[in-house]
Amino acid sequence: MCDTWFVTDNPRDRNCSPRCGRRAGKDKRRALERQAFVAPVSRHQVYERDHWTCQLCREPVARDQVVPHPQAPTLDHVIPLARGGTHEPANVQLAHYLCNSIKTDRIDLDPVTVESLRNRIGQ
Repeated sequence: MCDTWFVTDNPRDRNCSPRCGRRAGKDKRRALERQAFVAPVSRHQVYERDHWTCQLCREPVARDQVVPHPQAPTLDHVIPLARGGTHEPANVQLAHYLCNSIKTDRIDLDPVTVESLRNRIGQ
């Protein structure tokens, strides 16, 4: 996710760069490996929909950071792929890399729990 708008002559181009294309491909590949339903998901649209706010701890994400920075934006599956979730816009949300790492494949985490776990590890 680079947050760059782009114009192309090729209608098949869905990503602004090879790097963004690899990230989108990785998400889709992970879902297909788990035989999950896969629909097109635009990171930028999800991030905008969620107002650049982590949906796990409710704090703003650092737009200019990339993984593995703890404040970097990532896609979190509300119902994790490992628990039978799907890869579609309705099942993904914006999360800090750290918050998403803390959540792992759990479903029942609330913002207070995430915040207390973050405080315990000093982030």
